[in-house]
Amino acid sequence: MMPSDRTTAPRWYVYLLRCGSGAPYTGIATDVSRRLAEHREAKGKGAKYLRGRGPLLLVFKKAVGAKGLALRVEGRIKKLPKARKEALIEQDHVIERIIARALAASRRRAGRRSIDRPHAGLATEQPARTVDYAAARNQPGRRTGRA
Repeated sequence: MMPSDRTTAPRWYVYLLRCGSGAPYTGIATDVSRRLAEHREAKGKGAKYLRGRGPLLLVFKKAVGAKGLALRVEGRIKKLPKARKEALIEQDHVIERIIARALAASRRRAGRRSIDRPHAGLATEQPARTVDYAAARNQPGRRTGRA
């Protein structure tokens, strides 16, 4: 197979829009110009939050790589107060720090899930537990909520 025949994963971007009211909006996309056009359409695939909040202005975009990382970075940006989002637009080192922290958190989570230790969410072999609901319901001193 030729290197050009391989399909590569799309590059994901995190972007910030400024609404007509000045409010920031954060999102992710593989094609930011297409996504901005979707947001600007009256009907379509744009975010409901942005409907009627135009004009929309793209103020920031940054390529972050994989979709999972883009989602984590977007989530971190959305949690920031408005002043920090404004700083992110003006200063490039702020987004770099957010991306680095999201990557570090992702690596820590991946390190905890190893083959030697089962994932906490996976079922392990344990004996079935039987409960006698009739006996539990009729226990003396149990509060039933009835008068």
